[in-house]
Amino acid sequence: MITTVLKIAESAAGKIEALAEEGKLPKRAAYLLSNVAAKAQVGAAFGENTAEFRETMVRFMNAGWVPPVKDSEKGTADGTAVTHG
Repeated sequence: MITTVLKIAESAAGKIEALAEEGKLPKRAAYLLSNVAAKAQVGAAFGENTAEFRETMVRFMNAGWVPPVKDSEKGTADGTAVTHG
């Protein structure tokens, strides 16, 4: 079940990141929004602060993209994008 919920959260995060890449949403805001959305989705599936919730959020954050320092800069030093999925 953790894998299924994680895939759903990563799919949503990928769509939010795509909006940022298209310039429709600031990159930093997209990063924060994807984290909040994942927390809400995982919390709805497992309940807040359960062992499954914590495990899924750790996996989500470890698989995540690096937040940009500023909206005009890339998230990583070498300019490559790190994405969910």
